[in-house]
Amino acid sequence: MTRVFVFARADKPGTYEVLFQAAHAISDGISGATLARTFFDVLSSPPIQAPALEKRLAMAVPSNVLNPSLKMSLARQRWRRAIGKVTFFNMRKRLAGGHTLPRTITEETYRTPATTARVFVRINPASTRTILASCKKHKVTFGAAIPVIAQMALTRLLHRRYLRGDIPLEEWEHRRRQPMHLGGHVNLRPYLDEAWQRAGGVGEMLLMIDHYDVALPFMPAPFGARRDAGVPREDDGAPPYAALLSRARFLHRAQLSKQELTRAVKHPLLLEIAHARQPLWLARQRKIVTHWQAAAKGEPLPAFPELDAASSEYSVSVNLTSIGDSSPILPSTYPLPPTHPLCIRAVHALHSLAYGTMGEAATATRSTPPPPTIAAPTTDAPPTAFRMVNYDIYLHARPAGLLVGSATIGGHITILLTYDANVYRSEDAEEYLNECRLATLYYFGTDESSAILVKL
Repeated sequence: MTRVFVFARADKPGTYEVLFQAAHAISDGISGATLARTFFDVLSSPPIQAPALEKRLAMAVPSNVLNPSLKMSLARQRWRRAIGKVTFFNMRKRLAGGHTLPRTITEETYRTPATTARVFVRINPASTRTILASCKKHKVTFGAAIPVIAQMALTRLLHRRYLRGDIPLEEWEHRRRQPMHLGGHVNLRPYLDEAWQRAGGVGEMLLMIDHYDVALPFMPAPFGARRDAGVPREDDGAPPYAALLSRARFLHRAQLSKQELTRAVKHPLLLEIAHARQPLWLARQRKIVTHWQAAAKGEPLPAFPELDAASSEYSVSVNLTSIGDSSPILPSTYPLPPTHPLCIRAVHALHSLAYGTMGEAATATRSTPPPPTIAAPTTDAPPTAFRMVNYDIYLHARPAGLLVGSATIGGHITILLTYDANVYRSEDAEEYLNECRLATLYYFGTDESSAILVKL
């Protein structure tokens, strides 16, 4: 389920493209960084004694057997699981309404394999520093702000469509009264068994994430249903961000997003809620695959019970994932010095690395030790064998999938949009991602707009 490909660049001697391919069923974003870091460190280091296979396999365990509540009595464990399941279904019942990018959906979409397409932008280092400094000033991380950035990007795109007549009045009235639901991911590693963490568990290649929902108010539509010449427009046909939502109101919504994330990760039944979600997710995937196989054979579609408590009208605007600054878990030069806490040759036990919620500082987690301090290179550091100049993550889209990912890599904020090209048009996707860039640059106080838009 995991492979690595190494390609030598004919046009650049001494430069290689290294591609790691892993099934998402066994890995996540942090796992990808772990795999790359370990591969490069082992490749560039002298031979070392491989750990016993039994010890390695003992670390690769599912999150439900690493729940600290397993130390409690059986009665208390059952109570927590029951309340966690009830809490999860009550959370799902509250989900209703919503809207997303213009798209084409049919009865077969949910079971049609996605055609993956991607676009991404990189914001230059100077603007990145300004953006992160603004985030720090306003006590919000970029990961907490990205839901509001995604909302405002969609808001401006829809205004442009409506003002030029692409969206009928009835649809516009419906959209501007709907909430916006966005989904994010939580890294579960810091909340699992402490002994497993001290033994290096957080550095294992595993799938250890959960999903959380962010519900934001309806999109700002200060001009109502007007289309007249009095509605301000920029050269691209859409109202300026300043006319749609002020910076102060943007930061207020970012704080609302941060509060929802904090409530999710500080919930006393975080792991029980996460484990209650898994059967629903597995049942949904089983239905998709079974119906896809049956349709391919021309057979009737088997019936599946509806397990989701969310409203049938519930719609997610966009899913989100943010891994923050990748440099602490994926350094750029190898081999790592022996003093580096992630060095493969370190003789000491790997201490717990509290990466925290993806995109959030470790201080947002509960009872979590701070990230390790990366020691500065010393004269005893081994000579650099090679240097990683770029790192990108490419995801396979799910049917009808629309995912915005963000990370700081090599001093650049990178925003990536992965989508199902069967459902979303490429011009809409590119326009939407560019609006994410523009919203980021506007709301975090920089006039710099030079970023490269690349279509893959």
